[in-house]
Amino acid sequence: MLHRALCGAWFVFVLAAATGVPAGEPRGAATETVASTDVIAERDAAGTVRVRREMRLNAAGDWVRHGAWQRWNGEGNLVESGQYAAGQRTGRWTKWLAADDGRELLADDAGFALPLVSQADFQADRLDGEWVVFDGAGRRILRAEFAAGQRHGELVRWNSDGDSVLQQRYVNGLPEGPRHCFDQTSGLLTVSAEYVAGYRLVASSAAPAVPCGRRSAGMVLVGPETAVTPDDFAASQLAQYESGREVLRHGAWRTWAANGQLIMEGQFDRGRAEGALQWRHPNGQLAVVGQYAAGQPAGPWQWWDAAGTLLSQSSAGGGRSAVEVAANPTMPR
Repeated sequence: MLHRALCGAWFVFVLAAATGVPAGEPRGAATETVASTDVIAERDAAGTVRVRREMRLNAAGDWVRHGAWQRWNGEGNLVESGQYAAGQRTGRWTKWLAADDGRELLADDAGFALPLVSQADFQADRLDGEWVVFDGAGRRILRAEFAAGQRHGELVRWNSDGDSVLQQRYVNGLPEGPRHCFDQTSGLLTVSAEYVAGYRLVASSAAPAVPCGRRSAGMVLVGPETAVTPDDFAASQLAQYESGREVLRHGAWRTWAANGQLIMEGQFDRGRAEGALQWRHPNGQLAVVGQYAAGQPAGPWQWWDAAGTLLSQSSAGGGRSAVEVAANPTMPR
């Protein structure tokens, strides 16, 4: 049975796969047999097939994409192919890209041959698996791993000479670990940045200045660096990331008074004190020694006066919060 309808400048042909009424026509009495699947071919004004898709009647009585889906350009070349399951992309999809379509994926490298071949794995309409891009000569351009629509795993980019120019691991959409970039001078990959849960690890000079003449040394996390636009296989566009402005102390930290005397040292984990911390009086004598767990006082704590006399000791910082302990005048930061 053949159904023909005008849709813009294209003609839509619906070929029923079983006896019944094709998609787009009203169903009659309840006893009428309805086709479970249809194949639809969309042609342009010249009669060339531009899109071919399989449709299925779902339990709600609606026709949804289900099965093979293919698209051709005006010259009759296949430019996209994949599968749908109940209206959602599934399995491996492939696109063949001309220069304009794959411009962003090329990263301004004119040495690649066209057309590009872009392939990605989908599950429930989301990127899940890998997205790989090759040029017309089979050279690698991009490989990125995904889980449930987010970057999860390695992302690697290559130039047309075959050199890896970018390597970055992602966890749940956030950069994690070292970012390796290609150094034009040495011709080698070098570490350009280090990430922890999406935050970039940088020297303490990026932190706000310490008041009252004190100075500190350590590392801070700045971020987080998150995607503001998604990775879009259909549009052949990679996600755009932007960095937040939160600053968190991370790792070993030390603070000195204006006279150069060390007055605080300890460890931090993503902005929270962790493990042993100690404060000193301006004369260098220990003022406080204590333990932190997840930013809160934990374990034994001890206090001394400037002469070295033990004043008190308690567990878990005497019940004081981390903020209260750090703000105590007898425990300079």
